[in-house]
Amino acid sequence: MTEALTDLSFTEGALSIEAVYDGTVIRLTFVGEATITDPIATLESIFEAAHREALRRLVDAVLLDVKQLEYMNSSCFKAFISWIDLIRQLEPEQQYRLRFVSNPAVTWQGRTLKSLQRFAAELVRLD
Repeated sequence: MTEALTDLSFTEGALSIEAVYDGTVIRLTFVGEATITDPIATLESIFEAAHREALRRLVDAVLLDVKQLEYMNSSCFKAFISWIDLIRQLEPEQQYRLRFVSNPAVTWQGRTLKSLQRFAAELVRLD
């Protein structure tokens, strides 16, 4: 059964994020372009809420579907780094993974997500 997580869903400018819990993982689906005016504060607050929800629900992973994300600026990318730092601060048995589902036709995704995986190979998986 899929449950919408409205507290984690978001729309501003050209970016929207839809969040659901399907009983095993939290899925965040990104659509549009991540170039919002105050991207770090906005995305970090959403990612912090997703972090709390992942811990509350004891999920093994949060799935980040970026197939429809056409562009992401470096400030928005930094919000993912902050999220990884939150996970790293947990005891190993509490840590969960971030799984990215990307679109190979969107060239920035391959380079950027591979860099993110190299930064945190133990926590980031590319599907």
